[in-house]
Amino acid sequence: MNKISLFIIMLSTCLIMKGCVTNNSVMTLDTIIETMNENKLIINCSVEVNLNNNKNKNENSLGYLCAIVINSTTKLVDSSGKPLSLDNFSIGDSIRINFLKPVNITEENRQFDAFEIILFQ
Repeated sequence: MNKISLFIIMLSTCLIMKGCVTNNSVMTLDTIIETMNENKLIINCSVEVNLNNNKNKNENSLGYLCAIVINSTTKLVDSSGKPLSLDNFSIGDSIRINFLKPVNITEENRQFDAFEIILFQ
């Protein structure tokens, strides 16, 4: 296969993949726990919401919080993969949230089920 054909195939693949995921969708989110209760973590998701709001760049950005639901299938682990419980998490902790599929975080859409939550130490 020559280089031009390979380039065209790669470009086509990228365009097809881009069409399958909404702009500004995320699979992973690194953030800090703002508040928590027995089955939810409340996090700051202002950057993601404001990216999706199509705001005039001269406007001030608003702050937004998102609710991350922890259910029976959510994996809670530390950065080395060791299993944890929700008791190991505290307000102010740095975490990574992995979603099962891409999520589009908007002003109206700010509650999501977490596939995995990683606690950074």
